[in-house]
Amino acid sequence: MTTLRRIPLAPANFFGEGIAYYYIWANDGGDNMRKEHRLIQLTWKNKRGFIYSLDDGGNPKKNDSQSENSSHLKVIREFDYDTVTGEGWGITFLPHTNEFYISDGSHFLSVWDAESLDLKRKIPVKFERKVMVDGELTSESLDVDYINELEFVDFETGGDGTTDRDSGEEGVCSNDDTECNDDTSSPHKQSMRIL
Repeated sequence: MTTLRRIPLAPANFFGEGIAYYYIWANDGGDNMRKEHRLIQLTWKNKRGFIYSLDDGGNPKKNDSQSENSSHLKVIREFDYDTVTGEGWGITFLPHTNEFYISDGSHFLSVWDAESLDLKRKIPVKFERKVMVDGELTSESLDVDYINELEFVDFETGGDGTTDRDSGEEGVCSNDDTECNDDTSSPHKQSMRIL
C-alpha cells in the first residue's frame, strides 16, 4: 500500500475512524457549477468530525514536497455528532441521494443529509432466517451488531425502465447476503455492502 499524503489529525488525542470521499456542486462565482472534492472523517469516541477540502487547483507535481502537497488538504469544517452508541465507526457517501450512511457498532445505520449533516433516519439491520419451531417453519429476526466498514457499491435502474420502487416494497436491510437496500427516497436501487 502506498501513502499518498500523511496529515496529522489535530488535536492528536483524537482517534480517526471512518473516512469517506464525497463531493458537492458549487457555483464558481459565475454561471458555472464545479465539483468540489472533499473527505469527511469521524472520530471513534470523541463525537467530533472533520471535513477536508481536496481541491488543489490542479494535480500536484511529482517533485512537490510533502508540505506543499499537504497545504491542499485542509480542514474546512469541524462538527459534533451523536450516534446510538456515541461512537463513530464507518461512513460512506451515496451521491444520488446526497446522504451519508454511518455505522457506530450498533445494529442501526444512521443516515445524514450530506449538506446539513442532520440525521434523516435510522435503519435497523436485521438477520432474517428460517427456523423450525415445533415442526413448523417460521422466520426469526436478529439484530446485527458491530457493523463497521461501509462501502457504497452500486445503484441502478432496471433495464426495462422499472425500479424496485415500482414493486411497492420499502427499503429492506438484511444480512442474508450482507446487503442493505433502502429504496425510500430514490428511484434507484441502492446497495451497500457491509464488510
